Amino acid sequence: MAKILVIDDEEQIRKAMCRFLTKQGHEAQEAESGEVATDLCDKVKFDIILTDIILTDKEGLETILESC
Repeated sequence: MAKILVIDDEEQIRKAMCRFLTKQGHEAQEAESGEVATDLCDKVKFDIILTDIILTDKEGLETILESC
C-alpha cells in the first residue's frame, strides 16, 4: 500500500485521517505544520501528501512544493 503524509494543524482531523488510512492498509504519518512536514519529507519518500491548504506556519501548497 501507499506511504501517506497527512498535514493538518487540527489534531482531531489529522489523527482521524491517519486512523482511517491505516485501517485501509496504508502507512500513514502525520505532521502538525509545514515545517514538520518538510523535515519528514527530507527523511521519508511519501507516495501521497494530504494537506490542509491553510496552515499556521505556511500554506499547504507551499509545503508540498518545498517537499517534492
